[in-house]
Amino acid sequence: MHRFQQSEISSPENKKTTAALTHRTMTAKDIEFNEVYEIARLEESDLTQKLAEMGCVPGTEIVKLYTAPGGDPIAFRIDAYILGLRRIEADQIVIRKPIAKIETV
Repeated sequence: MHRFQQSEISSPENKKTTAALTHRTMTAKDIEFNEVYEIARLEESDLTQKLAEMGCVPGTEIVKLYTAPGGDPIAFRIDAYILGLRRIEADQIVIRKPIAKIETV
């Protein structure tokens, strides 16, 4: 099991410091369709362990594939499988800028 280091989980105490360093944190719910991003860390919440068990760990590739008509849930490709997450769950996954764009046919 992956053990999280402090830099991989945002706690309420260090959110002010993180916010001061970057004016806006991008989360999985904000990413563009068909662009490959990398999970940077998980926000500390009741969902942290659940997301980690589903493969949402730092360093993993994430791609937004589909969104339901109302915007909730969202289908993501996490490494090699598809995972559906509610917007509130996707908002707990902090991501890094895109690595590459996927070509669609």
